[in-house]
Amino acid sequence: MRMRTLFALTLCLGLAGTALAQTTRYGDPNFVRENDWQSGMPTVLRLETAEEVGHEFDGTTVEIPFTITGTRARVWLAVYSKDANPQYGGAPYGQGGVGNAMLRAAGLDTLIRVTDGEAFSEGSHTIAWDGRDYHGNPVDAGEYDFYLFALDDVSNPTWTGRTSRPQVWSDHRFDFRFDPPVTWSTNYNVARLERAPLGIDLFEEPNPHTTIEMPWMEPRRGELIDEPHIGQWEMCGMELDPNDPNVAYICNDLNTAGIWKVNIDLDELTILPDETWAEADRGYIVWYARLFDFATRPSAHNPWSQDDGMLYVAWRSTEVPQTPGILVIDRATAEIVNIIDLTDLYLLERDGEPHVPGPSGIDVDDTGIYVSAYWMNVHGSWPIKLSLDGDLLWQNQDGDGFVDRYIGEEAEALGINPIDQMVHTHHSVTRWGFSVGGGYNDPSWGFILGPDGSGIMKFNLPHMPPSLGGGTKVIAQDSDFDGLWIPTDGHRLVHWPFDMAHGVITEGPPTAVLEVESALPDEFALGAAYPNPFNSQTAIRFAIAEAGHGVTTTLRIFNTAGQQVATLVDEVMQPGTYEATWDGRDQAGREVGSGTYLYRLTVGDQFSQTQRMTLLK
Repeated sequence: MRMRTLFALTLCLGLAGTALAQTTRYGDPNFVRENDWQSGMPTVLRLETAEEVGHEFDGTTVEIPFTITGTRARVWLAVYSKDANPQYGGAPYGQGGVGNAMLRAAGLDTLIRVTDGEAFSEGSHTIAWDGRDYHGNPVDAGEYDFYLFALDDVSNPTWTGRTSRPQVWSDHRFDFRFDPPVTWSTNYNVARLERAPLGIDLFEEPNPHTTIEMPWMEPRRGELIDEPHIGQWEMCGMELDPNDPNVAYICNDLNTAGIWKVNIDLDELTILPDETWAEADRGYIVWYARLFDFATRPSAHNPWSQDDGMLYVAWRSTEVPQTPGILVIDRATAEIVNIIDLTDLYLLERDGEPHVPGPSGIDVDDTGIYVSAYWMNVHGSWPIKLSLDGDLLWQNQDGDGFVDRYIGEEAEALGINPIDQMVHTHHSVTRWGFSVGGGYNDPSWGFILGPDGSGIMKFNLPHMPPSLGGGTKVIAQDSDFDGLWIPTDGHRLVHWPFDMAHGVITEGPPTAVLEVESALPDEFALGAAYPNPFNSQTAIRFAIAEAGHGVTTTLRIFNTAGQQVATLVDEVMQPGTYEATWDGRDQAGREVGSGTYLYRLTVGDQFSQTQRMTLLK
């Protein structure tokens, strides 16, 4: 259900807090699974907002309408520049942003303001921006992107899936090509994959998963690589082929590592190497480095991205000279088509010795590659985004309270124990270039970074066990499983209701239109204004039938002399039922006097109707 409406509103925003990384492990030590969690199908939260909201940039606030369905939620608002792309400092990179924490390339939209989260019930609401940036300065008139984030951080989460590894690297993959959807996950020290359906009541059925062993892996690897078997971290991760549910890519980890392409047979419960993988050696690519995580462009959490046929692999060498980077592999031929060298970013120093803390988690969309770095006690192991060609787009550095790294005297002065700073283990992209991080020791169960790398919000969640999380992801498939997914120790995968929405703030009178019903109307209609008479504002509901598709719809206000007072709608609209709100102001934003006014809906030459309303002051 899309929503749109017309407003002129007056609340204030506050800049989101940016506290330094804390030193307490998160989780409730009194956690009881049966009391603090529910299980089965998750609660899905839907957040809808206006596509466009007008603002006159005259010192007043603009109120952005939105609706929440499914559950209550805390809502954050982030405002970004749109196409103005101001740069911090000189080209090609500049330092700036909240806490001076952003290193960013020219040409990226920039965070203007982010609010503290406000609690809302289900229903229609507004959230306000006062037209100021995070320094408190009025912004210039123009267009701005706005983003809303809604999270139910009060209700019990839903334990509705499982991962296979009770470790910090709780990696998992969602596959929505099955009904019900399933998760796949690997195991550290055993060559096997586990598959489990989502939406199962795990209190009633605690072991719904299927385990598929791969006994061929260790001897086959011994045939291909003349090196003793390494027992630790045998399986480092997996990625599903976006075009074939029976194909996956899995990797062996540490020193002499590599990547398998495998074929999955769910009838026989076998997973076997694809020995026809053209450029690989019997289905295996050897890479003399430590491998971490995989990514392909389309996936459960970014299905809007176009598949380029590539597999992106995060790696770092363990030999001197240490080299970190990203492999780009053609999935069809197994050819390594690009090696992105990240030495300048991740070849650092720890205790006087060279140390490579990244990359770790990785994800990719049409705009670039998102990467996390692991180690907490190395200054410089920050998350980054690269272009698809490997050029740095942004790096989130110290100062904004998101993945900050303080060591030595600096940490001591801030009262921070470097060992307890957040480890950023995973990074996944969601809509509009926002990425979701996961890790531990913050304390939070994850966070969101904006399209310029700026920190937006943290997932501070109750009713969770005192354990480690890892592969935090946001699913946005318009499905019954959308939301925030967080793995914990002990094979558990937990769902929290979460959603995002986007619109544009434009220069002009405060206007917006909300679509209030998803069912298509059979005929045109113009409803009675409510309330009527009214004092401050009134709502006007109208319906556009299928015959109105592709023609201009107008909704205008006139006085009794026939003079036009205001235009609420003047655009080509999709069929649907809408609601417009008039605040008793004319087109220039001036308050009009008490009296009777006419409002007229016109849809091309197919429909025209006029009704009356009365303004009392």
